[in-house]
Amino acid sequence: MQRSTRFRILTPARLALVTALTLAPIASPLAAQSSVDPYADRFSLVGGVSQLLLGGGNIEGTWYTRRLSVAYSHGFNLQLGGSALPQGVQDQQLQLTMPWTTGVGIGYRVTRALDVRVDVKRHRFAVRYDDQDFAGSTIAAYQTTTVGIGAYYRYYPFASRSSAARGVVIVPSVRYWPNVSSSLPNDELRYSNARTGRQEIHQAAEQGFPGSGGIIANVSIGYTFALGAKR
Repeated sequence: MQRSTRFRILTPARLALVTALTLAPIASPLAAQSSVDPYADRFSLVGGVSQLLLGGGNIEGTWYTRRLSVAYSHGFNLQLGGSALPQGVQDQQLQLTMPWTTGVGIGYRVTRALDVRVDVKRHRFAVRYDDQDFAGSTIAAYQTTTVGIGAYYRYYPFASRSSAARGVVIVPSVRYWPNVSSSLPNDELRYSNARTGRQEIHQAAEQGFPGSGGIIANVSIGYTFALGAKR
């Protein structure tokens, strides 16, 4: 009985201590900020550069409070072929298109410019035979879900100006978005490949650099509305 009582008394104290020690390094940069934070209570609308290079686009809207960031993004018409795909997919003479990719993120502002988020995304893939114009026959379509983290940094190249240009923002980001589920049985597609003449297995596609397991680097450019007073 004494041991059980001691456990109930000490556990909350230990949890409080661990929580305080964990959050202190994160909270200290924000605590040092002045009461006027020109990066807080602002809405940024940006578009990704890498998505343009893949023949599609992406729009992201993020609202920043003094402590948090809340984001929604939607990508469309992305085309993955050649070196943008793992070697196994290339060997099967396939291409992937992403009609849409969408999801939300919520983060903590580590500094005025840097926030770290948890991102939950849903992605739609269409599997096609390799074709120069991404118009090859569709073999199958499926969806994947990713849950991961990302670091996002806001840079204002014209922040010192008094004109509307000071709202222009550049947002480099690094993310880790591993797959957590897919609509494919056992996360794989078994099919008869008309190009290779074999029964092939296509694994549910991952996000990011081929073979990275979900690592993404991107730069987004856009505008922050109602940017506050000069720093």
